[in-house]
Amino acid sequence: MSDDEINDRLSRRFGGDSADDQDDTTENPENDMNAENAVTVRNPWDAESVKSAWNGVTVYLPDAMKDRLDKQYDRLNYECDFEVLKDRHLKPLVVEHGLDAVEEMEPDDVQEALDDLERRYSIEQTDA
Repeated sequence: MSDDEINDRLSRRFGGDSADDQDDTTENPENDMNAENAVTVRNPWDAESVKSAWNGVTVYLPDAMKDRLDKQYDRLNYECDFEVLKDRHLKPLVVEHGLDAVEEMEPDDVQEALDDLERRYSIEQTDA
C-alpha cells in the first residue's frame, strides 16, 4: 500500500485533511513568532542539536523494555568505532526499523505482535 493510499484511508477514517490544518496555523501570530525562533536545517542529520532542530516525542515504555533499549545503547557504544548518541542515532534507528516492520504487518499480525509484547514483558516483570 502506497503512502498516498494510507494517508487517504487515515483521512477518511479520522476525518479532516492535514493540509487544511496547516493553512489555519500560518495566520496565527504566535505561530509566526515560534517560526522565527525555530532552527531550520536542510539535512536533519547535520543539526548541531537534535533537541532544538527535531520534534520531541515522549514515549512510555515498561521498565524491562527501557532496560533493553539502554543495554543496546551500551552495546553499540562498545562495539561501534564511533560514539552512538541516544537521541541522534539509537532512537531514530529503532523507530525507523520498527516502522519498517510495522508497515509490513497485516491487522492480524499487529494483534499477534501486541499479544507477544504483553506476554514477553509481563513475564519479565514478574520474574524480576
